[in-house]
Amino acid sequence: MKDESQQAYEFATILNVRKFSDGSTMLPSLHAKGLMKKVSTSEVTMTPATTKDSWLQLDELNKIIAEQRGVSVDELALTASGEPGKTAPIATANEAPAQDGVLSDEDLAAQYRAQADQLYKEVQNLRKQADELSPKKTSAKKTAKTDA
Repeated sequence: MKDESQQAYEFATILNVRKFSDGSTMLPSLHAKGLMKKVSTSEVTMTPATTKDSWLQLDELNKIIAEQRGVSVDELALTASGEPGKTAPIATANEAPAQDGVLSDEDLAAQYRAQADQLYKEVQNLRKQADELSPKKTSAKKTAKTDA
């Protein structure tokens, strides 16, 4: 699937034809189970390599791709009909939809979850880098506790 995914203009086209081991099509199955969530591209970190200096936000990557193709970022997006074109902006956790200027508990919880997810990714990366530099040493000796 890796080669197909790299060659596809939209990853969703691959997910819409590939199947899970239970026979269900990936894209509709993930959507039906609520495992897909629309988020702002500024909230997605692309990690092409393990070194943090290679990481970039998806919105920045989209700008680079648009520049390479000689189009605007809006023209990279596909509309519901599958044609390139402008899409409606989505509200992010930082742009609370509350009308009175006060964050609801749901909005605040969404912000906390987004921040926690980002921090979790950072923790995983730092642990991996630390283990690459100096693998954990396991102690072969175990001391037995005795009652005296």
